[in-house]
Amino acid sequence: MFEERKQTILSGKLKDINPYYFGIATYYEAPKHTVIRRNCHFISYIEKGGCTLVKNGVKYTVGEGEAYMIAPGDEADCDYTTIPTTYIYFAFDGDLSYDFSSLPTVFKANKSYFFDVLEADNTEEKEIYAAAAIMKLHTYLFKKHPQCTTDAVEMTKTYIDNNYMLPLKVSELANMMYLDRSYLTKIFKKRLGMSVSEYLISVRLKNAKSFLNEGKSVTETAILCGFNDHSHFSKTYKKHCNSVPKTQIGVNKGKR
Repeated sequence: MFEERKQTILSGKLKDINPYYFGIATYYEAPKHTVIRRNCHFISYIEKGGCTLVKNGVKYTVGEGEAYMIAPGDEADCDYTTIPTTYIYFAFDGDLSYDFSSLPTVFKANKSYFFDVLEADNTEEKEIYAAAAIMKLHTYLFKKHPQCTTDAVEMTKTYIDNNYMLPLKVSELANMMYLDRSYLTKIFKKRLGMSVSEYLISVRLKNAKSFLNEGKSVTETAILCGFNDHSHFSKTYKKHCNSVPKTQIGVNKGKR
């Protein structure tokens, strides 16, 4: 037998931690190499055996009692160097899931946390139970790897870069980082020389200029850049750019 697997697929409708599936599998033969790029986080724990993980061109050795993490967009392939190899795995996304991206690719962890995820299959509310188990693992891992919190500024910056069009609030960003709002503001300003709010405005205005240059209207640009309305956008733009948005419309339109 090539592989023995038990997998549970979930509905994927939760917000903070949203598990898609979880399972346990055993390889009795080395599988064919297949590079996979996922659109969610994936964590696999080696209960027995071992493997070699290649993630984004970097090779990692994963032994018994260790787990590895693959983030959305990572290109990954796994070679099971010990046969048989048994591993527990789960995939998830959600508002808080990207926090896992600051973890080391390979890390040691207590297997009980992974078996807790599997226990969700024995409950009526599988999604909720699995999400709670993943949150327990998160708490354990971030106590074990406190250096991950030093990446909070970079993670906040990246989140704003990718989601500036959303109605972001500093308090919500701080909650995502499991930090107090005032503390996140303090370390963010110390690192970047500006507050979280100031950085958000700068990113929105930078993108606004690009949209206006392309010929988009003031109203459309305001919506695309996360402003409440075009009036608020115009006032903010004038304050920081010393001009009104309409003078920027179509500046680079047609240029190559």
